[in-house]
Amino acid sequence: MSARRPIPLPGSRPAPSPPARTLEELEEDRERLEATVRALRGALRVVENVSSAFQRERILAAVTDALTRSLGAAAARVWLVGPGDSCGTCELADRCQNRKSCLHLVDHGGLGPLDRVLRRVPIGDFSVGRVAAQGGMITSDRLDQEPGLADPDWARIERLKSFAGYPLIHEGRLVGVVAMWSRERLRDEVLEALRILARHAATAIAGAQLIQDVRAESEKSQAATRQIEALVQASRSGILLVDRHSRVAFVNSAFRRLFALDDHELTGWPVAAVEASVKPVLREQPLRGEDRELEVHLPGEPKPRVLRAYSAKVAGIGGEPIGWMGVFDDVTRDREVDRMKTEFISTVSHELRTPLTSIKASMALLLDGETELDGETAELVQVSKRNADRLVRLVNDILDVSKIEAGRLQLDLQEHEVARLCAEAVAGIDGFAKKVGVVVRTSLAPGLPRLRADWDRVVQVLTNLLSNALKFSPSGSEVDLVVSSRDAGVLFAVRDRGPGIPADFRDKLFTKFAQSDRAKREQEGTGLGLAISRALVLAHGGEIWVESEPGHGASFFFTLPAAPG
Repeated sequence: MSARRPIPLPGSRPAPSPPARTLEELEEDRERLEATVRALRGALRVVENVSSAFQRERILAAVTDALTRSLGAAAARVWLVGPGDSCGTCELADRCQNRKSCLHLVDHGGLGPLDRVLRRVPIGDFSVGRVAAQGGMITSDRLDQEPGLADPDWARIERLKSFAGYPLIHEGRLVGVVAMWSRERLRDEVLEALRILARHAATAIAGAQLIQDVRAESEKSQAATRQIEALVQASRSGILLVDRHSRVAFVNSAFRRLFALDDHELTGWPVAAVEASVKPVLREQPLRGEDRELEVHLPGEPKPRVLRAYSAKVAGIGGEPIGWMGVFDDVTRDREVDRMKTEFISTVSHELRTPLTSIKASMALLLDGETELDGETAELVQVSKRNADRLVRLVNDILDVSKIEAGRLQLDLQEHEVARLCAEAVAGIDGFAKKVGVVVRTSLAPGLPRLRADWDRVVQVLTNLLSNALKFSPSGSEVDLVVSSRDAGVLFAVRDRGPGIPADFRDKLFTKFAQSDRAKREQEGTGLGLAISRALVLAHGGEIWVESEPGHGASFFFTLPAAPG
């Protein structure tokens, strides 16, 4: 059935027919359409190649190759934004407004006039630099009249007519510029293909740079990890690192050697399995704990080894817990040297005490008044007796320290009244208090419980603290001895009105031979009294500490447990 022709309405005019087009015009349209399709297909192929490439060099090579092969460019180049690193030798440095960054020409494997002139392009200069400054496409079909042309002679020799440049922008940040030169006028479809290509290339370049940066950081991290692991493996300390899931994350060879686990691969083990493996040599001692010493009974060795061990929590960068670490040091030889030193000091001190006692007694007989001495001789004997007394105190202190370090300190624990203990200590330092002009005030809270303690040792602690307070108190002041109940025990406090203790010295105050010149004057003492006092208090199950502010005196506190019942 044939199609019916429309019937014109009354009074209507037929629509005018479009003017007939010549065959030449239709042929030009067809060629233009085919050129557009070829250009877009070429751009699409390049986009696919660029999207699949993860190396920046491959991406840049694909871009310039596409512009010359698929889009008909006589020359094509890419510049990337980089630091102003060659301003001292750059020929264009005097034209650069900002020397912090410029456009760096990407090496494409050739070296022509364009490459020599535009190796570094100031942002805002020449046609390429204006593309970067304006952030949009710049084109020109009359290069002979283009003021931004870098090398007119090169353009004339190469018979170049057109230029187009497009910025490479990723997430609002300028990455670089891509530019092309042509011997023909650049058609719209070519410019559109250049725009599409540049947009995808910018994203691909930024992604490749990110991958490269991640790989570089990963390589640095791996190198640092290998270096740290090598250092830890070379350490004499045994190191065990456990993750948050209680599995072994790392263990060095020293740990295996210390616990006779040389043939075991421990990484990934549950830490409970490691503890079970070392249980025969530790003999019920826990592997993890506070700063302490362990005895390790290794097979074939007659004596146990002594390990100094401590554990610490391990946190991540954000402070989140990621596990814990144990460190173990073999201190067997150190402990043996300490034991020999302690025995030597103890032996020498015992040998010294006997002649010193005889010397002291002899001088006391000379000074008892029955022997006639002239004034100068009596003064010399007095000086000798004072120094003999000081030597006896030093020897006694060294013997006490030797007993404490050797673990031979024995306490004679009996029940005692607090008031009598304090009275004896105060009476013992009464002569010294009168000599320095300081009064000792004792304040006892009512209802104090009895103590189960070693009488002589508690009096020794009180005497040490009171003597120190008297030494550093100004004449005419007072020293307070205050005793009160605290929890299931008794709290002793000795307060002076001296110059106080510097903050940087308080941490080492209870260590051996620690002496602080609080009063800025020479004070007699061995530097062992507070260290001995601390050991004696801890041996009773108490605590000892100090509170002080410079210029406001010092207060020493210690506690002792009350007698049961």
